[in-house]
Amino acid sequence: MKKTVVVAVGALSLALLLTSCAGIPKPEGENDTLVVGSFILDYPDGFYNQAPRAITSGVRLDFMNTTQGTEFFLLTSSGGYFSFLTNGTDSYDLKGFSYYVEERTGHYTGSGGLTYKFSVSPHAVQYIGHLVYTFSKPRFQENTGLHTLTWNFERALARTKKVEDVARYLGDAAKDSVWVSYEVKADFED
Repeated sequence: MKKTVVVAVGALSLALLLTSCAGIPKPEGENDTLVVGSFILDYPDGFYNQAPRAITSGVRLDFMNTTQGTEFFLLTSSGGYFSFLTNGTDSYDLKGFSYYVEERTGHYTGSGGLTYKFSVSPHAVQYIGHLVYTFSKPRFQENTGLHTLTWNFERALARTKKVEDVARYLGDAAKDSVWVSYEVKADFED
C-alpha cells in the first residue's frame, strides 16, 4: 500500500501531540477492564531524509467505541504504551494515528487511517497487542508548496503478542494499583 506523508517545514502548532500524559486509571466498577497495548511507528529505511528511527511516544491514537458510537483519542507514552478504562463489555476500533515531531531541521507530521477492531472482557486487563506501523522505502516527491516537502512510503501494520512486556509495564506504571492482580487477557494469535 502506498500513501503520501507530508513533511511541513514551517511553524505548525500541534501542542496536543507534544505532550504525553499517560496514567493508569483506577477501576470505577466491579466489571471495569483496563485496555493496554503499544503502538510504535518504525522508519527502518530512514526517517524522511534522516537516519532510521522509531517513534515510541507522543503518537495520537484515535479510537471509536463502536458499542456507544463515541470517539476519543490517547497519546502513547514511553515504549508506545497506552491504556484506557472501559466498562468491560464494549467493542472498539482503533481508527487512526497521527504524530508531530519538531527538530532543528523542521517539523515532521504524519497520519494514517486504520481499522483495528477489538472487544473486551469484564474484570480484566485486556491486552490488544504490540502494534508496529512500518514506513519503509521512502521516496521524495516534488515540492508541493512553499516550505512543504512530500514523501511516499510503503506502509504495513504488524501485531505481536508480548504479554511479559505488558506485565512489566503494569509493574512499572501501576505497581501499587489493583490492576497488577488482574488476569491479563490476550485473546489473539500472532
